Amino acid sequence: MTPGRDGDAVTDGLTVECAVDFAAVGGRFVEADVLSLPFGEEHFDAVCCHGVLMYLEEPTEAVARLSGLVAPGGVLSVLTRNRRSIGAREALRGAYEEARALIESGSDASIGNLGLRTRGDTPEALDALARDHGLVPLPWQGVRIFHDHLDDGWRPGEDAYPAALETEWTASWRSPFRDLARLVHTVARRRSEGSDGLRPRSLPAPDDRSRP
Repeated sequence: MTPGRDGDAVTDGLTVECAVDFAAVGGRFVEADVLSLPFGEEHFDAVCCHGVLMYLEEPTEAVARLSGLVAPGGVLSVLTRNRRSIGAREALRGAYEEARALIESGSDASIGNLGLRTRGDTPEALDALARDHGLVPLPWQGVRIFHDHLDDGWRPGEDAYPAALETEWTASWRSPFRDLARLVHTVARRRSEGSDGLRPRSLPAPDDRSRP
């Protein structure tokens, strides 16, 4: 669920299906501002903030609030715009003047698919914020590296799709490829008693070929 052009939510069929499955196993939905989440003293094993920070003017307060919700041994997962790659999609789509203006200005924002201004962060900045609140950053990934500029008309064949997915996965852990990704995915863990804080067993190492 993401903001629409007029501020309403845009929900696709897959999102609705996932929501139904979530509710079926006892999940609950709460509508709230990320800066004033109504969870009191509750803590969670996994706190996910995907596609949200890019719509805020800055991430500091939101990451602080979200970090505070992570239980010992739990993780904070953040998926947001990659500041380093702003201008790359525009260039790959042939909008060269727009791309050049974004690149030369060092802009931290551009217009996204919904027609809204979306701001980017670097993985280092996000890791630093998580670290400030007692979390241990894990290896970060780039998301949508080679195919972000393609529109909905892209219809890969049965063999091409898994090959494209595998290529994206392989590059997602590695610079300089991940630095050009549309999105960055950072994960940070709160230490639990007796833990080294390095990597939960559920998260793959960068050279792990399996899917998370």
